[in-house]
Amino acid sequence: MKAYKITSESGGQPLIINDFRLLPDLIGDIEYDEVGDKYQIEVIEISDEAFYGLPEWGGF
Repeated sequence: MKAYKITSESGGQPLIINDFRLLPDLIGDIEYDEVGDKYQIEVIEISDEAFYGLPEWGGF
């Protein structure tokens, strides 16, 4: 399946989502970041088994 790997350039665990409609749920976390923090979004291929085996928060 196609998924999106969102990584903060300031560190931390990447987040894996399969639907950009989930992105607004993440805004609460992003609001606490420092001014100037940057994110990278990478389109990845991941098996259904691996995706659904991720922790609830989507970390990889």
